Amino acid sequence: MREVNRSFSGIITLFFFTCFFIIFLPSCEKPPSGIGIDLQLSNSRLRAGFTDTISVKAFTVTLDSVRSDKSVYSPSGTLVDPVFGTTFASVVAQFRLSAPLNTGDNVHVDSLVLFLIPAGHYGDENTEMKVRVYESFKKLYLDSIYYSNMDITDSIGINPVGEKNVQATDSAVKIYLDPLLGEKLLSDSVALQSQAGFLEHFKGLYLAPPEIVSGNGAIIRYDLLSFDSKLTVYYGNSVEDSLSYDFVLNSSCARVNLFKHDFTTADPGQKINHLDDGIQDTVIYVQGNSGVMSRIDVPYLNAWGDSLPMAVNKVELILKVSPDDSINQKTYPLPDQLNLLVKNPEGAFQFVADNNYGNDYFGGILQDNEYHFNLSSQVQYYLSLDESARLNNNYLTQFYLIVNNGSYLSNRAVLTSALNTLNMQLRFTYTKIKN
Repeated sequence: MREVNRSFSGIITLFFFTCFFIIFLPSCEKPPSGIGIDLQLSNSRLRAGFTDTISVKAFTVTLDSVRSDKSVYSPSGTLVDPVFGTTFASVVAQFRLSAPLNTGDNVHVDSLVLFLIPAGHYGDENTEMKVRVYESFKKLYLDSIYYSNMDITDSIGINPVGEKNVQATDSAVKIYLDPLLGEKLLSDSVALQSQAGFLEHFKGLYLAPPEIVSGNGAIIRYDLLSFDSKLTVYYGNSVEDSLSYDFVLNSSCARVNLFKHDFTTADPGQKINHLDDGIQDTVIYVQGNSGVMSRIDVPYLNAWGDSLPMAVNKVELILKVSPDDSINQKTYPLPDQLNLLVKNPEGAFQFVADNNYGNDYFGGILQDNEYHFNLSSQVQYYLSLDESARLNNNYLTQFYLIVNNGSYLSNRAVLTSALNTLNMQLRFTYTKIKN
């Protein structure tokens, strides 16, 4: 009896495989070579189709801000890019007690040193910059949300408490700060007994955008969560002269990355020609550190709702790197990954449906100078809405292309638009169900 069931199961399996090849193999013999080709399947209610001529429009727009608190890395630098102009990156951060501190009597401060650990840089590796450190008087809260355009101009000290020239490729940065700040840190014995008291006593430090000394500038990513990133005071008291104490940077410290851009300093021959003006160019742009993004519209996708019932097999958006920018890619590497978002009617960004299935499915990874995105689920959901709902939710067909992890990554890219000979494409493969 067991052998009979096994044989019957094999017959059923063979039957389904045979049906599969009869129905689908004709459409897989070779890629569609024409535009809008429909492959009529004989004796079937299914009709496979493909098109790559759906209208796509793309525009470059400024990215007002990104959420930049609790970031993995903290960029600081000044970068001059021939295409994107000048980027200014700075960071404000809290420090916490490593443990309650009893300083003893007759305290005197010998030195105060800020240690920072770089985790990479972006830009000219031969750059030298003068880093300036200021005391911050802005109280930050760990459970609050902060954005990269936060204004702190009225919340920092007038004069720097320390400065040092650094190289873009430095593996460690050590900045001597004003000993008077060290005196302040140790002056309140009550504040040194609790985190809450200390955060009221000392709000933190601000690393201002540094001045370029030589080279074309760079942005250094500091790992503030490294055990070796800290603020150390060296002091003595009436009993001992060689004491030290670490004020630490860790995941419990509020910190915010701040960015500003001046696009007017770009090379006139390479600069962005159409920014925030609604005019399509042959190229589009994306930039990390809250620089620019591209809005990609699929304005006539609604018309495909008339083709229902229809199964969306695959919708692939293909974005190609512009060869005209290849000369800059050695100094300004391309982003390893881009992301696509939509902006809901309230103006908030949200993920597209396909993002829920992970990067392997959704895409956006740089490969062979192209970025591919799978939008099948997003399009299937949109077309499943009735006509009125599609018209009221057209934001689902307006995508915003950004640099992934742009809150700390400075990479940028120049991509071709639909007007370019190496044009971006939206490839739509579907199966229509005949009534």
